[in-house]
Amino acid sequence: MPTLAETQLAAFAAWLLANAAERPTPMGRDLIRPGVYATLVPVGIDEAGADVEALCAQGVLPIFTPQAVSAGINLTPPTGQPALVSRVEHIVWKAQQAPYAPDVGFPAIVVVGLATSITTIRQALNAAGLGSLDLATRGVLAVPQYAFDTASHAAG
Repeated sequence: MPTLAETQLAAFAAWLLANAAERPTPMGRDLIRPGVYATLVPVGIDEAGADVEALCAQGVLPIFTPQAVSAGINLTPPTGQPALVSRVEHIVWKAQQAPYAPDVGFPAIVVVGLATSITTIRQALNAAGLGSLDLATRGVLAVPQYAFDTASHAAG
């Protein structure tokens, strides 16, 4: 049986897929093909994520998690997604609102920022005052803030 955190991450992965899905234009004559919104990358809680500045500069948004995820990693640059920072802001906002609007379908996950490419998720959780968080009961996402300077306006 999956843990609550795994269920939350599965819901987040489904949300990512929905945001990458093709859909008709308002007039219905063409298809909008936005591409990958973000991709989940599992890493150990005490392992550094990776140097992803080059990926982020192309508009790819890798999001690290210390928990098991069944979603495949897709590092294809998106063709029609908003700027990288806008996507991160949207995810953070949705995560902040999730406890107050559970009917919207976005899971109540925790989002922390990785200050450098060698920052671990545990260090980021500790810096946010969440060092005692039970990883079985809350999904955790870590975004690579260090890559935003070079990719702050990179659009997919």
